[in-house]
Amino acid sequence: MKNIKEARSGYKGKPIVYIHGYCDTKDSFTLLRQYFPDGIAYDLPGFGAEEKLETIYDKNLFVSFLRKKVTKKSVLIGFSMGALVVKDFAILYPDLVEKAFLISYPLQKSEQALKKAMQSRRLGRHYVDKTIWGKLLCSCHWLYRWLVILYVNLFRRRYRYAIRGWFEHTYQSALSTMQDYIIKNNPMELKKLKDKAVIIVGEHEDLVDKSLLAGFKSYLIPQMDHSMFGYEKEIANIIKENV
Repeated sequence: MKNIKEARSGYKGKPIVYIHGYCDTKDSFTLLRQYFPDGIAYDLPGFGAEEKLETIYDKNLFVSFLRKKVTKKSVLIGFSMGALVVKDFAILYPDLVEKAFLISYPLQKSEQALKKAMQSRRLGRHYVDKTIWGKLLCSCHWLYRWLVILYVNLFRRRYRYAIRGWFEHTYQSALSTMQDYIIKNNPMELKKLKDKAVIIVGEHEDLVDKSLLAGFKSYLIPQMDHSMFGYEKEIANIIKENV
């Protein structure tokens, strides 16, 4: 695992594509994109501005969507669930991926271990276990979204654009994404990417079995947990160092 250091400024090379995490949107990359302004971020099906279909949200849906967007060799940057999408895409279409940067990639020894890790998270467990609270959370977006927005504008104004799409999903897209994609994913398939993958995780990350990082090119960011908010500069430096 490498130490973080200042990298050369600027980037000129392959196109950069950002893929967001669970119940998130492309807006979560607002601050990171300031370091790579030519990069393109997309909302995944079922989230953000994308259509909320009553369908199964599985690997085929997400990878097929990304295949329509990525038409030439690119640098892919995925956060959390988006890192799983990037991994799956890079395995199927290696000729279209220059580098795969996986931020807060949920690395576990097995699908069962990944499911258990997701159950430990406050939001995730409602969709892993299909609790009534998960449905209520999605049904009552309007009730608490303004409280969250007010809090961010008062105390974390820097991130007001990054969180504006947090509530743009449905119960079906949230539940099916968890049930049909995330907990069915095998994170250890990452071994197939060999030198293409760069894993970036926080010191206090709770979805990563850090004993597994030794086999990969990885960076540990001090003080960071699962969220990348507040650590965009460190992440940008790692990306610049590896492209």
